[in-house]
Amino acid sequence: MLTSTSSPTWSLLQERTDVSPTEQAILLAHMSGVLKNGDAPFYQYQQGLLDISRWDSAITMIAGVISESEINSSIWAKYQHRYQPEYRLQINNRIAERNAATPGAV
Repeated sequence: MLTSTSSPTWSLLQERTDVSPTEQAILLAHMSGVLKNGDAPFYQYQQGLLDISRWDSAITMIAGVISESEINSSIWAKYQHRYQPEYRLQINNRIAERNAATPGAV
C-alpha cells in the first residue's frame, strides 16, 4: 500500500504518465486525503485557533505535494472546485509562489 510521498514506489508512480485506472484511484485517494487534511487547519486558522506559522507550514506542505508531479497538479486542477474559494486561493497562491521560486516547476 502506498502511504508516503517519500517512498520510492510512490515517487515512481507519480512520475509515470501511463498509470492504470487502479493507480489513478490510488493517486486520487491520496490527494483527497492531503487536501482534506489541509482543510481542517485552514478552518482553525480562519477561526483564530491556529497561528500563522502553523498554517504556513501546512499550506507549504500541501502546495509542495500538489507541485511535485504533473499528476498531482492535474488532480488539483480537476477537483479544486470542491473546496472553499478561500482555501483554493491560499493553495493556488502558494503554488504560484513556489513555481516562481523554482524555475521549471510543474
